[in-house]
Amino acid sequence: MIHLNDIKQPCGSRIDKHERVGAGVLGDSLRQLIMHNQLEHVPIIMELPIMSDEEEKQILEKVRNW
Repeated sequence: MIHLNDIKQPCGSRIDKHERVGAGVLGDSLRQLIMHNQLEHVPIIMELPIMSDEEEKQILEKVRNW
């Protein structure tokens, strides 16, 4: 299982503030990780910041399209 979230602060800052997937510090590296062929059938749980249902749906669709 993969626990997927992006972050607002640089790695090592010891601050756990989530950002929209792909829009934070980790950005495109998350897409590269998810697209790895050995992870194709691994379940993903996304942890997102507080946002509207519509924004959550857009991010879910974005990750599914990766």
